[in-house]
Amino acid sequence: EFVKFLGQYNVTRIEPREGDKFDPAIHCCISVVDAPVEGELVGYVIRSGYSRGSSVIRAADVIVRKNTQKSA
Repeated sequence: EFVKFLGQYNVTRIEPREGDKFDPAIHCCISVVDAPVEGELVGYVIRSGYSRGSSVIRAADVIVRKNTQKSA
């Protein structure tokens, strides 16, 4: 019922998935893990976020996968 209530006020859930491109406008990076990937990708979703229209109420908390190894 709570989700239905939020829907009445145009509040939607931000539900990132593993492998999505990290977007600091809607994601909050709480940690980074080293992985052989190009760019920064969502590795784990800790908590979903919420938005209303184009405004973010709470960003989704995620752990980001990125290649932290320096190339020689």
